[in-house]
Amino acid sequence: MLGFSLLVPAFLVGLLTIAVPIALHLIKRETAPTVSFSAVRLLRRTPIERTSRRRLSDWLLLMLRVVALVLLVLGYARPYSTDALGADSRPLLVVAVDISFSMTVDGQFNRALRLAEEALRGAPDDHAVAVTAFDTIAQVIAEPSFDRQSAVAKLRQLIPGTGATSYSAGLDHAAKLIGQRAGGITVISDLQFTGWRESNRARLPEKVDIRVVDIGAPLDNMALIQIRPEPDRTVAMILNSGVEVQNSSVRLLLDEQEIAQSEIIAPAGQTVEVVFPVVLPKSGEVQVVLNDSLGVAIDNSRYMLLKSPEPKSLLVVTTGENLNTDAFYLEQALGVGREQTGFQVVLIPGTNIAPLIQSTNPNNLAAVLLLTTRGLDQASQLLLAEFVANGGGVLIVAGQDVEPATVNTFLQGTLTLSHSRLTNLERNLIPANRRHTIWRAFGERLG
Repeated sequence: MLGFSLLVPAFLVGLLTIAVPIALHLIKRETAPTVSFSAVRLLRRTPIERTSRRRLSDWLLLMLRVVALVLLVLGYARPYSTDALGADSRPLLVVAVDISFSMTVDGQFNRALRLAEEALRGAPDDHAVAVTAFDTIAQVIAEPSFDRQSAVAKLRQLIPGTGATSYSAGLDHAAKLIGQRAGGITVISDLQFTGWRESNRARLPEKVDIRVVDIGAPLDNMALIQIRPEPDRTVAMILNSGVEVQNSSVRLLLDEQEIAQSEIIAPAGQTVEVVFPVVLPKSGEVQVVLNDSLGVAIDNSRYMLLKSPEPKSLLVVTTGENLNTDAFYLEQALGVGREQTGFQVVLIPGTNIAPLIQSTNPNNLAAVLLLTTRGLDQASQLLLAEFVANGGGVLIVAGQDVEPATVNTFLQGTLTLSHSRLTNLERNLIPANRRHTIWRAFGERLG
């Protein structure tokens, strides 16, 4: 619906000046000129009583004067169309729908879609609307617009996924979508306890209003929500979101071996603390398993890694002249995702490889990258041969610093290297920097 507003509405007071031309037209009197006639000059003058009625005359002239004053006043008031600003500047309502795995139970997601549709249709007329979906990440389903019907149609195409719940991801994404304008966020979710994490809080502008719509927890579901090791015991937290008291059992496993078990009685709608009289070691993998055949299976177990395994070493053998430059790019490439790959890159010269291999635990040595054979003495070659014989991996980067005879010696026939010359090959010149002015003459033919 079209809407208008004024930048300086105080100038509308000037519309009172419309009364001026109207008043002038009302008080204007027309006086006809006196004409003397010879036939009546000798008659006696007799006063004539007249009834004067003041009426508007010259309607066209009056309307032009009034319109001129109105346009002048509106020009100073500076009107503009609010719809011309578009959805990018009008207030925005973002409906964020939880599509995590817990929404797949007992028609939860159908209730969520119905409540989200009600939120979209109930948005104020001057608000644009948008739809986002979130689990561990958030995505835009319907871009900001005034088309409620299109947003509802895209909303109905949503399906729940298999991810966990992260409210911070959903709120942060919705806040970025709103930007600097006013607006609000309506969150449609089953309000999973694990969706909030202390280390990952959402930050929202003060002018953004938040409305949370709880679709309700699924009936008869128990969830394992926390594992907490303590100095003298191990604690697990169980949430019964059902409407009836539940009896169940909880098992504690260490490195896939059961070490404790406990029977619990969980009141409806409450959290139960399960205490295992077990002190966990400093390392290992802990798992707590809840027996809940009626609820959601994905929240019946939780894992905890007590200590990360020691990262494996990856030895890179260089020339030893400058360790920071000889294998700089290789070290940077291997460093990508180092936390996920779990290895530590160690740059060493060939002359120091023997003592380092001897001091390294064989179980923590992932592989050896051989960039050069210079400086490899007989002891280092024997250690490399033993490492390969025991199943270790050696990556040989063939180049001018790698001598085939040395490699053949410590590999002892496992792999044979030899010099060879490539002949009868077509050679092409490829520019290293296409932006250089010398290559402009080649145009699109530049390879």
